[in-house]
Amino acid sequence: MSPIPSTGDAVTRRSLAQLDALPISLLDEPLDYIFADHFRQRCLCAVLQSFARTRRAPRAGADMVVAFLARETALHHLDEDADLFPALRDRAKPEDGLSPILARLSEDHRQAAPLITEMIAALSTQPTHGAIKIRAAAAEAMSIYAACEQRHLSVENGIVLVLARKRLKLADLAAMRAAMKARRMGAPDVAHP
Repeated sequence: MSPIPSTGDAVTRRSLAQLDALPISLLDEPLDYIFADHFRQRCLCAVLQSFARTRRAPRAGADMVVAFLARETALHHLDEDADLFPALRDRAKPEDGLSPILARLSEDHRQAAPLITEMIAALSTQPTHGAIKIRAAAAEAMSIYAACEQRHLSVENGIVLVLARKRLKLADLAAMRAAMKARRMGAPDVAHP
């Protein structure tokens, strides 16, 4: 990733520093990887909220956010929609009440896609140096995305991952591990749907 910009507030700089890739070895524990990735997603939300509030983004920070949204967020959504959620649907018990929650979370991913596209465009189509001036519509998209993502991550951490740790079998985790590793090793340019 790009170097951390020296401009901007300390919270934004610290949050940008957390967007670096997670160690590949963490994929050996797929639920831990997803949990750690949720922390990075929260850091992304903090950066987006700062960009929206100030209506400015340092070029290097904008580049980091674009790269993260284009690759890491897309991979994260695939990890959940293609691996975690289906495995949980298979293992959940009726009393878990998980079906509507998982449906809502997948719908959140679909609804986030146009906001992600808008944010990437806003942070990409600016001059290649200096601070980017963020238009009102893009700032609103950043604020909406960050607020929705924070709620989304709370449900995933507080309900989904808790139940996944109880319900998923070793074979489920092995399949998740293999798919998540293959996704990262075999697809360097994942595009967000």
